[in-house]
Amino acid sequence: MYSGIHHDSALVTRQQKGKWMSGRSRLPGGNPRKASQRHAHRVAQAPTVVVPAPTWRPGDRVRWKDYTGQYLRETIDGQAELLIGTRTYRVAAGELRSA
Repeated sequence: MYSGIHHDSALVTRQQKGKWMSGRSRLPGGNPRKASQRHAHRVAQAPTVVVPAPTWRPGDRVRWKDYTGQYLRETIDGQAELLIGTRTYRVAAGELRSA
């Protein structure tokens, strides 16, 4: 019984060093695959569609979180300045929505 525990720990040690043993493929955690997973083929991923960010002009009404304000300008580091009430906020340009 003790020798089985010792054998398993040696297997884990070999796997951690990157020396995988030949045989059936296993899951990333080291567990064996189910019968239904053994001959499964990976499906190619669908291409991702990139939606361009809207172009804001100074004075446009925009929403950020639950607040509505005016777009002032975009800074060099990709952030946008908004005027909400009497305060100016600098937020990530990707967080803006049209009002």
